[in-house]
Amino acid sequence: MHIFKHIDEAKDTLSKFPGTVVCIGNFDGCHLGHQHLMRHVIKTSKAAGYPSLALTFDPNPKIYFKPELAKTVIYTIDQKIRAFKEIGIDFTVVQPFNDEFQKIDPQEFTESLKRDLKCHSLFVGKNFKFGRDRAGDIDFLKTHQNLFKVEDIPVKPSEGCTISSTRIREAISSGNVAVAHKLLGRPYSILGKISQGQKLGRTIGFPTANLDPESPLIPKPGVYCGYMSLNESPTELTLDKSHLYQCVFNIGRNPTVGGDLPLSIEGHALDETWDFDYLYGKQCRFYLTQRIRSEIKFDSLEDLKGQIYKDCSSARDLLNQ
Repeated sequence: MHIFKHIDEAKDTLSKFPGTVVCIGNFDGCHLGHQHLMRHVIKTSKAAGYPSLALTFDPNPKIYFKPELAKTVIYTIDQKIRAFKEIGIDFTVVQPFNDEFQKIDPQEFTESLKRDLKCHSLFVGKNFKFGRDRAGDIDFLKTHQNLFKVEDIPVKPSEGCTISSTRIREAISSGNVAVAHKLLGRPYSILGKISQGQKLGRTIGFPTANLDPESPLIPKPGVYCGYMSLNESPTELTLDKSHLYQCVFNIGRNPTVGGDLPLSIEGHALDETWDFDYLYGKQCRFYLTQRIRSEIKFDSLEDLKGQIYKDCSSARDLLNQ
């Protein structure tokens, strides 16, 4: 997959093709709805003999207008690009979303799709808005079908839940990672590097790997079960089963052993012994499949230790169902 840093950079390469099949969106999380749309784009492009192209934005326009929402992003731009590649998109254009671009006239943007990206067919979600004051939408695009064919792909519900990035963000933030799993088509994962924590878990017989997260969106504090991957170049849309360990995770401030400590994200392997000297500095993923309980302050370390035994047992039961 070839990546262009903005639309202008793509002109020369795409001028060599008679046309492209384009999808446009933020694609945050690259959930099942996004995947459905992109696979339809790829199928259409192969039938037409044209390359497929995804146009996305960095930063997400919502973050541009409200920077305080940066910690609610499901995917970094690098994760998003890896997901596009995994799906099979031929070209990706990452258009900088800045003051100049957000003021672009919808008519000018539409003409640029044809002129610069050689758009033959365009696929967008039904709620897609673009251009100055968000004046452009699917109906506006359909008035320009003399330039290219326009289709919106309806997103089918997943087990009765509407698939949307907003719904997934809400589920993750509230700790409902099981719902996020259904809508994403895979467990929500936190990407980061293993760092040297305070090593408190070792003092009670439960050594943990401490994750320094790159992923912006962190679930609600509590105890979770799932998997840890040691693959330094992980896939985005599937679990790399060759590097997975069953784990119980804790997200919180360790109130029993340290009071109000900084938020930590820790994983304890259920049936493995880790070489922590090897782990430190490694890029890893924590895949969270289900939430077991809330974070609790216990009266003693013995009470905490007893609860962790129960958490590990619950995690094994859930992961081996």
